[in-house]
Amino acid sequence: MSSEIHSLEKMVNLVDDSSIASIQNVVSGIVRIINDVNSSVKDLTEVIKLDPPLVAKILKVANSAYYASLQTISKIDEAVMRIGFNQLNFIALGQKVHDVFDQKKTIKGYSRNLLWKHSVAVGILGKIIIENSSGKSGDDMYAAGLLHDIGIIAEDQFLKKEDFVKALGTVDNGDKNLHEIENEILGYNHASLGQAILENWNFPNELSHAVGCHHNHIKDGEEGLETASALFLADYLCQKNGYGYSDSPFLDENLFNSCLKQLGITPDDTEIFMTELAEEISKIEKHNFFG
Repeated sequence: MSSEIHSLEKMVNLVDDSSIASIQNVVSGIVRIINDVNSSVKDLTEVIKLDPPLVAKILKVANSAYYASLQTISKIDEAVMRIGFNQLNFIALGQKVHDVFDQKKTIKGYSRNLLWKHSVAVGILGKIIIENSSGKSGDDMYAAGLLHDIGIIAEDQFLKKEDFVKALGTVDNGDKNLHEIENEILGYNHASLGQAILENWNFPNELSHAVGCHHNHIKDGEEGLETASALFLADYLCQKNGYGYSDSPFLDENLFNSCLKQLGITPDDTEIFMTELAEEISKIEKHNFFG
């Protein structure tokens, strides 16, 4: 690849000045609310109001057949009441992040749309895994899953087209995993780039760290081990089961088993989780939440 955009710092700066950064304020605001036990419906409403296109999408969902009602609503406050606080977190994050993934052109088995489908699946499955293994809310895990491959979006936008296509071709041919070829050519990979982007956006350390190691994991005893384990498992299972774009033809089964052990999850548990994921994806497709 050319030497024009090899600096991790430069890539982060380019993202800051691009359309990718358009999601920063709203998504960061929602994540902050998710992680604040004292947050309220009013807090979430105020964040959503900052983004008129998102307000329009939320109103469309609130007036859809899924939330069928005789009365049409036209105010975001009413939409919040109809949809519910937790579900609105889910929908608002998905709708907003979708903005930077919305492109269907396919190159070497990759498209932003396929990457989006993968990211949604990883977010939902990560949420399922963390809630079942720890009993904690998985809303921030969903955010981490949605954004775990944002580094690929940055590469898609800022690497020379021939360079990006060359890397995709290596994966499409089954020669190497994308993060391995990135390390060789760039000196970093999309996971570390994603971590740098989210750190620059002031995301919680636990989430950005998990994104940064979703292909190689972190050592026992490090902060955020539980979140990182859940994200690795979700990414692994979604790639193995063909949810959207796969950047890893070679999956690390040993690390997968290690993460299962870390979270106290059995292979039988994962089968149940995958069934639940399929049901959730079916709901999204049926009700066109992110369309």
